Amino acid sequence: MGFTLTNPVFLAGKSAAACALALLLAQALGVPDAVTASFVAVLCCSPGALMGLRTSVEQLVGSVLGGVLGTLGAVMHLTPALGVPLAVGVAVLCTHSVGFHRGTIAAAFTALFLQLVSFGDPLETFVFRLEAVGIAGLSAFVVNVASSSLFYGALFEKRLARLSLHIDALLLQAVDSGPSGLVVAFPHITELRLQLEQALRELRWRRNAKAEARVALIISRVEWLEDVVHLAVNLEYSLPPDDSKLGEFLAWLPAQEGPAPQLPEAGRETRERILAVLARRVSPGAPPADL
Repeated sequence: MGFTLTNPVFLAGKSAAACALALLLAQALGVPDAVTASFVAVLCCSPGALMGLRTSVEQLVGSVLGGVLGTLGAVMHLTPALGVPLAVGVAVLCTHSVGFHRGTIAAAFTALFLQLVSFGDPLETFVFRLEAVGIAGLSAFVVNVASSSLFYGALFEKRLARLSLHIDALLLQAVDSGPSGLVVAFPHITELRLQLEQALRELRWRRNAKAEARVALIISRVEWLEDVVHLAVNLEYSLPPDDSKLGEFLAWLPAQEGPAPQLPEAGRETRERILAVLARRVSPGAPPADL
């Protein structure tokens, strides 16, 4: 089972809440395309309000591009066998071309939707589709704010804890897996840093100094963790994989109980750098350190 930063139960709850809110709004506003409203609302769920808004904008842009092409196919009375693949392909290409890569799914779905599903004439169906996407974005925004944006500190500390435990497990397995076993942690570290940086920008806009300081501290702790993993990978490349001392040192890193094991000459410099980084560890209650 692959590792994820997000707690699956938390994500399931957010998705269900966004879907339910979108369905209620679509019904209340008389928008017949409840499928789009609920599905896109789930796609727009994110760790924070700003991230969710960006996703919503990309979904809307993709829907407009796909809608224009799908409407043209319907107005020109192209057969589905020709019009749907043509509109989908061009919609995906256009969405990528304008830099809204996460909107390709909405673009493709809208392009085929307008030729295969009808709520009246093509233009009327297009309008209903855009209204549904707007409802989805609003629903996801409300859920993102209520469930995540107001609790950034606790949310990201839990994600950092999950990542730390994952890296501890990778360190224990690294003796058998080699450097490639640790390298897989970098995409998750990068993902968490991007989420934190976007949350920090949002908090600065909201002028929430207390939450901003807490998120800045978590960023420092992520940077510290990244330094440790980088040096551990360098250490694995500098020593033979079957070196018993290397295995002892990597197994010592997660808990750091007792004195650090010694290493052969080739790994001593990296060992000292790792110990120096460990000595500057950023604790949850400490001010951000300069790593």
